[in-house]
Amino acid sequence: MRAGLSFALQKGASYRMSISRAAQVALLGAVLVCALPLAGTAAAQDQQDGKALLTAFTTYLAGLDSFRVTYSCKTVDEPGAEQSTTVKGSLSVRKPAFYRFQCKADEGEWIEVNGEGGYIAIDVKGAKYATRDAADSLDGIMELTGSTGATYGAPDPCFLNMMVTVPNLDFLKSEPDGEVNAKLLGVEDVGGKQCRRVAVTLSEGVELHLWLDVGRAPLACKASLLFDASQLPPGLPGVPEGGGMMEAFSYTDMVWQIPGEFATDEFTATPPEGAEQVDSFMPEQPAQLQTGIPAPEFDIVTLDGDKTPLTDLLGEKIIVLDFWATWCGPCREALPILIKVTGEFKDENIVFFAVNQQEDADTIGAFLEKEGLKPTVAMDPEGKIGEAYGVTGIPQSVIIGMDGRVQVVHVGFTAGFEEQLRKNLEDLVAGKDLSAEPQPAGGGG
Repeated sequence: MRAGLSFALQKGASYRMSISRAAQVALLGAVLVCALPLAGTAAAQDQQDGKALLTAFTTYLAGLDSFRVTYSCKTVDEPGAEQSTTVKGSLSVRKPAFYRFQCKADEGEWIEVNGEGGYIAIDVKGAKYATRDAADSLDGIMELTGSTGATYGAPDPCFLNMMVTVPNLDFLKSEPDGEVNAKLLGVEDVGGKQCRRVAVTLSEGVELHLWLDVGRAPLACKASLLFDASQLPPGLPGVPEGGGMMEAFSYTDMVWQIPGEFATDEFTATPPEGAEQVDSFMPEQPAQLQTGIPAPEFDIVTLDGDKTPLTDLLGEKIIVLDFWATWCGPCREALPILIKVTGEFKDENIVFFAVNQQEDADTIGAFLEKEGLKPTVAMDPEGKIGEAYGVTGIPQSVIIGMDGRVQVVHVGFTAGFEEQLRKNLEDLVAGKDLSAEPQPAGGGG
């Protein structure tokens, strides 16, 4: 995934979004006149104003027959690093489903077209392309983008093109409460235009900020994705001490052309001469841990330094492992639930280990003391246990049955996690084999 977005999605509260979720997190636009509701307090007023502006923005954008927008996008390459990537891009849309996205940076150029001849994604510098049958609506384009792995190729975080294809407030709902949490922060000058700044909380420590033009056609003039730096591992260069919001990427210099004026071949999906056709740009992913196999063995070394081979517990206990880190927002939400639910089964030969991923004892201890949590922490300073258990995103919970086999693998923190975990443990205590059943759907981690 593109550097800035990948960083933001991995290091903050729900940073490990799936592409469909990322595609749905929309930059939205406003109607010409917006009547804002009254509220009883200033905070409630700001909340209602922010949501009303987003709703109006969505309605306006959905009502356009065609448009083109050009922009600059800057992404942070690594947490705390001064290095960044600047992209120049454009988006052309003519409804119901004609679409062209083009962006260019030093590292390469990317083109996506949905229109006559089908859908095509082109890596210009890499001389590769992937094709699909054309989508018959704009919201279908994101499915094609995901199926071809197109989001892994372009130098742009593709936030803006995701916005224009799926203009719906549902996609700005916060995790895990399912509400649109938007707040009007005030009016600011952006490139000589007066804009209302709206902050949308996507999940804990992750915010989308939109600057909406207060003029007659109040479209987005700027957008930024911000994350809470306190969620990052300590000691990174450039990270403010004590936390604070940092920028993962920003869109600026946004110029809208309404209606759009297009070249005759703007929406024609033509493979470039001499390029190699591929099925997907998606990089190969490490295999996820399979259920039904014997649990990989390791020595449990706790935060206090005690050492217990896993083999001492296999066949004697039902073992719950949670792979986590203090900087991971979903991990911080899942950990108290794991402690609570496994504690309900303390008389049923169930043990729980919070397997920390590559953090030091002081960081872990300070976090647990602050949060008032007392799990048994297993240390994994080099990530070797996580590697053995196929961990590519956290949180990941694994349940090992009394027979020593992997029974359940759950990646991410999703709604209903507590109920699912409790039912899994009840079934295993009752002697049920869960290894052949469909596994819980993964979420952000």
